[in-house]
Amino acid sequence: GMLERIIVGSYILGRDVIRVTSSGRIEKDHVDQIRRIVRKLIGLGILEETPKNILLQCSVDPAKFKLDMLMRRLSLIGSTILSEAMQALTENNRTLAEEAINREDEADTIYYLAVRLLLSGQQRPDIAEQIGATDIIFIPATRLILQYLELIADYSEDMAKKVIDIEAYRDKIDRSFVERIHHLGELTQVIFQKAVDCIFTHDLKVANG
Repeated sequence: GMLERIIVGSYILGRDVIRVTSSGRIEKDHVDQIRRIVRKLIGLGILEETPKNILLQCSVDPAKFKLDMLMRRLSLIGSTILSEAMQALTENNRTLAEEAINREDEADTIYYLAVRLLLSGQQRPDIAEQIGATDIIFIPATRLILQYLELIADYSEDMAKKVIDIEAYRDKIDRSFVERIHHLGELTQVIFQKAVDCIFTHDLKVANG
């Protein structure tokens, strides 16, 4: 998985050209890794491919994206995954759990793009203005918020996976226990939604609550 991580890291750092080279023919596993991760990185595509070289080009236009829009989108994905995971648990619905798991890829895609834009904004004031990150204090705070939003999506995906894991044991789990877990999920959702709301409203009373 190192090649995939290097490509993601290069993308996040704002590099527009990434070249993968090999002394011999690039192994199929590595080619598959590249193609898989390219599908998760907005604006990145394979520009050139030979047996020993693969050239990736990124053409993201920062002017088309605003950080607040990306944060809202990421929070919505995380909220949906959490909601579907809880519903799948209550209904013992494997299909719904699988749908929740599949959504997490979209969360990664939005997260990687948002962090790329944020780091680029730190280096270039023109990009910072385009994405709405002109306040210096705003940048590290937003980086943390994005990280937490992505973690919520990750943890919600893990919950959906657990729903599938315990499928064979559902007849041994008391219904009231499942309902208590679902109630906890609903409380979590309320806290999550209010936290996201106060990011944009700057309402200290909501944040404190």
